[in-house]
Amino acid sequence: MKQIFTILSILFCFGGALFSQSVSFDISGGYCAPIASAFSTVSDKEFQTATYPHFYSTTQTVKSTSYGQGGNVALNFNWFSKKDIGCGLRANVLFSAPFSYTIDVTYLNGNNATYNFRDRPFSFQFIPHICFKHDFKVVTPVIEMGMLIGITHVNEDYTANYFSGDVEASTINSHGGALLGFYSSMGLQFKVSKAVKILLAVNCSVGSYSPTQWDRTSLSVNGQDLMSVLAPVDLHGVYVKQLDHTAAQPASQPHQDLKYSVPFSSIGFSAGIAFTFDKKKSAAMGKEGTKEKNDNVIHPF
Repeated sequence: MKQIFTILSILFCFGGALFSQSVSFDISGGYCAPIASAFSTVSDKEFQTATYPHFYSTTQTVKSTSYGQGGNVALNFNWFSKKDIGCGLRANVLFSAPFSYTIDVTYLNGNNATYNFRDRPFSFQFIPHICFKHDFKVVTPVIEMGMLIGITHVNEDYTANYFSGDVEASTINSHGGALLGFYSSMGLQFKVSKAVKILLAVNCSVGSYSPTQWDRTSLSVNGQDLMSVLAPVDLHGVYVKQLDHTAAQPASQPHQDLKYSVPFSSIGFSAGIAFTFDKKKSAAMGKEGTKEKNDNVIHPF
């Protein structure tokens, strides 16, 4: 699926570049606040029992969150036709704000543990879009609307502090699948010179991400690295749509976990600098320069 979207985006952009009359390139950065959030557990207290699934929650609290919150840096190309209607491709890097939560567990042997989790999402996004603009004397309004396609992963760090004094630390990377959604932007470009403009924009994106697999990248207990002694079931995992909690999971196979999705929706602002080049005028200037050069040639006959 991601390969199909990538091929269509390339064809879309090459087609726009072929028939365009002007080209715009901008570099921008900004910050996004969350919208269309989902509720996630931020604190949980559990007691282990003798029967499966071994735990039941006694208290639980949640808060709304979206991994679309955070800072971003973008490179954007727009190709416009004679009527200021065009298409473009935006490459956006999103550094999502981390999301933290805790779980307190009491085991059958009476030992207690507090798990502190910290999720650190990251997304590299391609945004093929259509665009509209109109040049006034000082300012140029620009509108963009398109599809958001992201290569995404979520690093989850956790530390378990046991009542016995032991400390366990680990990092798990969830990845695979594609972030899909929609993107829109409204901006103003303020003219500095014929080719350079200052850009201010408000943007909105709505999308969700569901990883397909995970890998444990580190595990230590009291500072001792234990990665070499872990079985495949503890090193790798896959997310499935249906899971039987009563079925045993073989140690030689990846662990199975229930599939989930998280929102990457946001609304934010960005500022940057834009460069505009008129292909038609450049061609005309080239022809005029050729004519002047020919006029300076002395013909003997």
